[in-house]
Amino acid sequence: MIRSLVLASTLALSLAACGPAGFGSSNDDDGVSAPDPAPEVDMLPADGFEADIVIVPTEDIVASLYGVNDLTATYDAEEETVTLSGTTEIGNSGGRTTGASFMVDEATVAELAGKTVTVRVLAKGAEGTSLNVAYSTASVGNSGWQTFELGDSFAEYSFDYSINPNDANADFIGFIPEGGDVTIAAIGLDTPDT
Repeated sequence: MIRSLVLASTLALSLAACGPAGFGSSNDDDGVSAPDPAPEVDMLPADGFEADIVIVPTEDIVASLYGVNDLTATYDAEEETVTLSGTTEIGNSGGRTTGASFMVDEATVAELAGKTVTVRVLAKGAEGTSLNVAYSTASVGNSGWQTFELGDSFAEYSFDYSINPNDANADFIGFIPEGGDVTIAAIGLDTPDT
């Protein structure tokens, strides 16, 4: 079973449990108190996104994106997202890929080699925008570009890819937006229980 690896911290939210009757702030005529209302909490787009391996954009991760070239990658610290804008050729889906690429480190690749992974992306874009995603082993195969039509609310998009058992180098997950800006809140890799 793959160890859980979190490449970037996500914000964990919890609400305090309400105390027993009689300790709330409002009283009715029967002497029973209602619990205090829960405080309003702003949720981040990636809250609730779970996978065996999760990459949530951080300023450091966005600063270290590979191959951004003609694209602009903008980190939003408040939302913990990265927005890719600009255009680039839908070219190489191997190596570091064309477009912007997130790296999957060698230790993680060693655990994934020989397995089928589900690549999951939590993303959004304006109507008519699409996102091209590729998983590349950088030396022994790649998924080719998988294209997803996006909506203006965050949704999950996924595809499966079988990683070559001889994969021993860092891998890359590449992204190319088409037709407008694309905002990514999380990337996940899942493997079946073995």
